[in-house]
Amino acid sequence: MFSSTVLLSAAVGFVNGHTIFQRVHVNGVDQGYLNGVRYPTYDGPITNVSDPSVICNGGPNPLVTPYSQTIIDVPAGGTFIAEWHHVLQPDGYDPTDPADPIDPS
Repeated sequence: MFSSTVLLSAAVGFVNGHTIFQRVHVNGVDQGYLNGVRYPTYDGPITNVSDPSVICNGGPNPLVTPYSQTIIDVPAGGTFIAEWHHVLQPDGYDPTDPADPIDPS
């Protein structure tokens, strides 16, 4: 555990990318585009790790309101997959976008 934490901490200094969480899959079933998800209007990076916006968005990435009121149940032992994309994309992965799913800039 300690070595994993140290390795992850060391890697954080080299990580860069922006993306938007857009879909949830529970036990292989898509729960719908932006359903049960709070999402920002923009995928720009928050560069100040001390800024509270890094936790809940804000600043350059304001959350869209009103929020989805859907609660997605995940049974104990179930699988949860978060789907991320470079920009808001209702149709999912865009193979023509070299920045999808994560913009490396």
